[in-house]
Amino acid sequence: MGRASSLGGLSPYVEGSSALHRLDARAKVVLLVVATAAAFHIESLWALAACCAVAALATARLRVRGASLARSLLPLLVGLLMIWLAYAVRLDGSGDVAGVGSVGFSSAGMLQGAVTVSRFLLLALLALLVGVTTPVEAVSAALVSILRPLGALRVPVDDLATLLTLALRFIPMCAEQLDRVVDAQRARGAAMSSGSLARRIMAWVPVFIPLFVGVFRRCEALADAMQARCYRGRGRTHLAQPALSSRDVAATVAGCVLLVAMAAAL
Repeated sequence: MGRASSLGGLSPYVEGSSALHRLDARAKVVLLVVATAAAFHIESLWALAACCAVAALATARLRVRGASLARSLLPLLVGLLMIWLAYAVRLDGSGDVAGVGSVGFSSAGMLQGAVTVSRFLLLALLALLVGVTTPVEAVSAALVSILRPLGALRVPVDDLATLLTLALRFIPMCAEQLDRVVDAQRARGAAMSSGSLARRIMAWVPVFIPLFVGVFRRCEALADAMQARCYRGRGRTHLAQPALSSRDVAATVAGCVLLVAMAAAL
């Protein structure tokens, strides 16, 4: 099994030697953008379900741990269930599928909700596939490289790159800090998952206060460090400047053509 990347152990990246691992990060970002546009043009539920199955199978073949995959997708699945219910449930008795009292379900709403949920699930699986095969640093550098031509229009690409890099770094840092505070509160006897809803909400107040204080302290320390090093945000350089190979270009073009053809046909 591949070894996970750093970033507090929370990065989905898994080292490997597959074709997707070897593909340039810029090619994967471009294909992900095109796949996103294609997914919103596909109207067939069966086609979306088949694409989700293929993406899930491709992720499984990369030897991603099932527990890690489930933990990554569980919040998304809960959100998707809520979206599907918003489409399907009718509270005014207008549903053609009987429920309880005036609460029912709309068959058309269930179908439309399934299509919408399948789209978002497909995009999540594709994004996870990119994350599993690409380090966070490579994704950041790829986005900066793709946005570089916007500098001619006076778009602050270097500042955007810095913000993106810091955001990617702070997300796992905040998650790690949250786990540390929650463990500390539970060690002190805090009931985080028992009692009434109001009691559970109040139990999280002592968690978020030190979390925000710690995050702001890290932000202030980072700002002081950047100011001490006279950071200006212009003329950024990179240690490695990988060039797109002919294989990367061919894979990108072929993938884009295939995705456009699928969106047009389905």
